[in-house]
Amino acid sequence: MELTEMASCSSDAPLEFETNVVIIGNGPAGLSLSAFLSGWTPFYNENKAHPNARLHARLCKNLEESLLDQDLSWFEDEFGDSYNQAVRPYSALYDSLARPEADMGINHPRALRMNYKPENAVDHIVLGQGPIGGSWNDYDDEMVSVSFGSWMDLPGLSIFEWLGGEPMCARLPAIVIRTYMQAYADATHVADRVRCFHTVTNLSKFVDEATGLHYWHVFGYNEEGQLFMIKCEKVVLACGKNRCKTLKVDGEADEENVVYEVTQLKKFLDRNPCLPLSVRKEIDDFDTFATPTVPYLLEPECDRRVVVVGDGISAADAVLHCLNNDVPVLHVMRRSERQLRSVMLARLSTSVYPEYTRVFRLMTGKVTDPFYERINCGEVMSIKMPSVAVVRSPQGIEAIPFHVLAACIGRESNLPFHKDIDEFINYQSVNDRSLYAVGSLAGDHFVRYLVGGCLQVAQSILHSSV
Repeated sequence: MELTEMASCSSDAPLEFETNVVIIGNGPAGLSLSAFLSGWTPFYNENKAHPNARLHARLCKNLEESLLDQDLSWFEDEFGDSYNQAVRPYSALYDSLARPEADMGINHPRALRMNYKPENAVDHIVLGQGPIGGSWNDYDDEMVSVSFGSWMDLPGLSIFEWLGGEPMCARLPAIVIRTYMQAYADATHVADRVRCFHTVTNLSKFVDEATGLHYWHVFGYNEEGQLFMIKCEKVVLACGKNRCKTLKVDGEADEENVVYEVTQLKKFLDRNPCLPLSVRKEIDDFDTFATPTVPYLLEPECDRRVVVVGDGISAADAVLHCLNNDVPVLHVMRRSERQLRSVMLARLSTSVYPEYTRVFRLMTGKVTDPFYERINCGEVMSIKMPSVAVVRSPQGIEAIPFHVLAACIGRESNLPFHKDIDEFINYQSVNDRSLYAVGSLAGDHFVRYLVGGCLQVAQSILHSSV
């Protein structure tokens, strides 16, 4: 059923619509949930038996029922000792069926089959503040995903199927993932439900006096600035982490030369090169993983270098961009060398992630690079004009001039339309069972796991009434 447009009383009044479910966010979580609500239905495929014989036997008991129609609570009770306890049961089950024994490096065929049953669709609309893909539109085109390509599959169309074969690279750049999501929305007909460039400004709950039923009003505006209001029974927050974290220090807001993502850093350096760009001497046998024995001298102009703050993946990407372009970088990290052993970079395989291994060895002092300096246990206290970072470390407080400061310290969820933070259990608000959260907002930070969470929410929506 198409979204029902209600009559507006005047040209100045907001456009009014009515639907059953509004999903706020058009990234991988919003798209996955929309697919399930649009009629894409997962079944266990007994012809592609799961390598776990016990799990295979259990799933064969209900072959005629889709996963959306089954009570899957047995998985946690019967197989709780066989999956990562940091992952929710539905997420672990779906991931195991979509990618059997993937963590062991084994390439088993999928134990799932997807049937498209549009007659079972639930009327819904997906609102996105930008293009399809959500925050993936903010990532640098050349940024390579940490997850393997097959771990980015959404329900109904895998990356393998979209590409027409196995990709040559196990990990894919952001531009490929983004293009896949846009093609996915078209191929699965999810795009018909998506309204891009629609910004939500407010959520309100009200009671229909005639029926006594509770409804949501979702307010916002579209790309043309036209106001809209959507009446619905259920709301799903799939916005993810849609805003970069800031340092929250004095002077930060007044300093123009502060960026928060690699994309912004690249654009800044393209417009304002950190000259001289190359002072590295050409040495034929230079090994990026070896400690240089030849002294390198930096020109005085390079004292105003790039300062990178953070010790995660995005900070490592910023460091890599600088080093790959012979731009001097000072890396400020809160953690000590010992504490860095617990970060994600420390757990990445050297063979699969050589670029991050290079940065991590620099961060921990295992190797050196003439264009790289570091401050461990450091913290930016304030930013002074013009372009000076005041950094505190065990060595004291130092005023460090910079060409640009890249504060790559992660992302956070920004929900100005819903300022009262709800507690969610099994993706449902404890305060209002008609309000859901999926994706990173609900703690499922990887695409491979958020699809299972969307399956659980779709199951709840399909089989419950408010």
